[in-house]
Amino acid sequence: MRRHLALAAALHAASAFLAPPAPAVAKTVVFKKKEKDTAEDAEPVQVNAMSKGTVVEFDLNKHTTLGVIDGHKVKAKGGLRYEIKTSDGKLHAGVAPRDIHFSAPGAKNNLDEMLQVLDTEAPALVDPEVLEICYEVAAEEEKELGIKQIANLLDAGSSPVDIYRTFRVLSCELGKVFFQKAKGHTSHFNARAKKTVEAAKRSLCGQHGDEYGEFCLV
Repeated sequence: MRRHLALAAALHAASAFLAPPAPAVAKTVVFKKKEKDTAEDAEPVQVNAMSKGTVVEFDLNKHTTLGVIDGHKVKAKGGLRYEIKTSDGKLHAGVAPRDIHFSAPGAKNNLDEMLQVLDTEAPALVDPEVLEICYEVAAEEEKELGIKQIANLLDAGSSPVDIYRTFRVLSCELGKVFFQKAKGHTSHFNARAKKTVEAAKRSLCGQHGDEYGEFCLV
């Protein structure tokens, strides 16, 4: 009970002080091509792109991986594409924003640690019982929570590696039992309805009960 109250207090503190900052962006201005037989000047199109040195999780050949943004290009109509360098030194051009799931500005020195998180199985990322308590507090609040707020509830830390670990927890099969991405957001989550959680937990434990131990015995 004391732990539950402490987490509730942490949630209020997180709401006040840990609202996710706006990501670092590099603004690029391009100009639309003039329509044929039109004398009007081209209209500028401003595109907000993530800055060089930002670590991102993205889809590469149907696999999820991490890399560092090395640059970006903007098409005449405003289409944005990134150039991302992976840990093997390869540069992958033409990555669309829709293929990027997570970003950590200025975290390129943390890439190796973040790759270790990506390679870690869900049961080793978080204590399921702690995640369940976090869910109960979030469900009572009935509002969207940012990744940093949830990391604070989990007492997971605030470094880029810690925030990425929390993101992976929320994205894994266990995290999806309790939380779902808020509509229109990539870094905010909602607590699922209680009945949905109960059904999802039964399904998870039915398939992977051995991996989650006592969590599946309750």
